Amino acid sequence: MYAQIVYKDKNLLDLNNNILELERRLIDLQEHVGDKNEVIRGRDKVIEVSKLFFCDRLLSVVRCAASTFALLTL
Repeated sequence: MYAQIVYKDKNLLDLNNNILELERRLIDLQEHVGDKNEVIRGRDKVIEVSKLFFCDRLLSVVRCAASTFALLTL
């Protein structure tokens, strides 16, 4: 009887340790996903700013070309 109690207690401790380890791994994975999401948000912001810059630049080039064309046709 005592041996069974000791055996079950050991199993409970082992299962509890497994749960703690899995919880630690889960927290690590959640932090990793959070880091990846932060990188993705940063990348998206860079793309957005780059698009705005290149659109402004393209508009400047088009305006310059249009004014040059207008001067040439005078």
